[in-house]
Amino acid sequence: MWFLRVWSVFGLFLFATTWRLWTPQSLYPQVPVFESMVNAPGFIDWVAFVLIVASLIWIAITPKVSGAWSRWPIVVFASSLLVSFLLDQHRLQPWAWHWFVFAGVLVMARRGDAMRWFRWIVVSIYIYSAISKLDYQFTHSVGLQMVQAMAGLAGVSLAEHLPDLLSRFVLLLPLTELVVGIGLAFVETCRLCGWLAILLHVGLLLALGPLGLNHQSPVLIWNAFFIFQAYWLFVQRERREYAVQTNLMQGWPAAAFALAVILFPITCSFGGCDHWLAWELYAPRSSRVKIELPGTAVEQLPYPTRNYTMESPKLPGVVELDLSEWSLSELGVPVYPQSRFQLGVARAVRNQMSNDRLLRVTIKSRSDRRTGQRVNELLRGNREFEEQASKFWLNSTPRTASPADEHPLAQ
Repeated sequence: MWFLRVWSVFGLFLFATTWRLWTPQSLYPQVPVFESMVNAPGFIDWVAFVLIVASLIWIAITPKVSGAWSRWPIVVFASSLLVSFLLDQHRLQPWAWHWFVFAGVLVMARRGDAMRWFRWIVVSIYIYSAISKLDYQFTHSVGLQMVQAMAGLAGVSLAEHLPDLLSRFVLLLPLTELVVGIGLAFVETCRLCGWLAILLHVGLLLALGPLGLNHQSPVLIWNAFFIFQAYWLFVQRERREYAVQTNLMQGWPAAAFALAVILFPITCSFGGCDHWLAWELYAPRSSRVKIELPGTAVEQLPYPTRNYTMESPKLPGVVELDLSEWSLSELGVPVYPQSRFQLGVARAVRNQMSNDRLLRVTIKSRSDRRTGQRVNELLRGNREFEEQASKFWLNSTPRTASPADEHPLAQ
C-alpha cells in the first residue's frame, strides 16, 4: 500500500526535524496532560521516541502480507505517540495529531474502510481550518502576511494599500479552503477540488517557504504531504471507490473513532477541544499567556530563557518573554497555542526566579471573531495561579526535569 509507505516516510522526516521536542530536555518547559505525570523519568520519552521511529521504518520497508498490511507496527506507533503526547502537551502539534488519527483508523479498519475514513477526516480538516480563519485576527495578522508574501513572490507590493481593503482580500484564503473542503466531500467535484487543494498547498509552500515567510521545516513538510494526500485520496482514485460499497458500521470501532475525531472540534468553542486538535491552523485567535517582568530582573531568568525577552511596546522598563520565538529557536516548532499549556510554561519560569513576585502573567482568552478583542486576567501571587490552574480540565503544572534528563544542548 503505497499511501501507507509514503505516509510513514513523511512521518520520519517530521520526527527527524523535530527530534528535540520528542526527547527529554530542559530547553523548554514540558507540561504533561495529567498532573500525576510531572515526575515521569526521562527514559520513558526516549523509549517512546525510539519506538515511534522504529515503527515508521518498519511500516516503510515491510512488504504487504497477503495483500494487507501488518497492524503491529501501526499499533506500536500509535501507542508510543500517545505516551509522548501524555508526557508533554507541546507535542500535540497538528501534524503529529494528524499522524496519530490516521494510525488509529489503520489499527481498527479494513483497507477500503480506512481510505474512506481518511477522506472524511481530510474533508473535516479543510472545513474546520477554513472556519477558524474567518476571523478578525487572521485577516489582520497571519493572513495578511501570507497574502503579502504571495504578492511579493509575484513582484507586487501591497504595503501601501488600505489595510481594510487588504483584510477583505485576505478572506479569499479561508473561502478557497472552505470550497475545497466542501467540494472534496462529493463524488462529482472531488477530483476538481483535489487539484484545487494541490494548488492551494503549492501556494502555501511558496508563501511559507524560504522565498516567503521562511517558516520552520515541519510546516513545509506537512504541506508537502497534503499535496500527496490530495492526489492519492481524491484525484487519482476511481469514482467507484468513493461509493459506499460496504456497510461502514461493520467496522464499528474504526467508525466510532473516526466520527469522534470528526465531531470533536465542534466542542472547541465550549472549551472541550484544544485549538490545534480542532484544526485551527494559522489561526491566531487562540487563547494564550503573556509573561512580563521588569527589565532589571532579566538576569533572574535562566539560560537560554533570557535570550527571548523583548522590550514591551507599551510599558517602559518592562520586558516580555516571547514564548513563540523561544519554542521556534530551541525546539523548531510553534508554541502550543493554548493558555493552559502556556500557563504551565509561565509557572516553570516563575519557579526558577528568586523573586517570583516580579513576574507578571496575563491570561488572554480566545479573541472575539468579529472584533479581535480578548478578555485579560492578570496573575501575580500563588493564589491567583492556583485558582487559574483549577479552571482547566487538564494539567498546567510543569514537568520536573532532573539533571540526568536534560538534553546535552542545555548544558
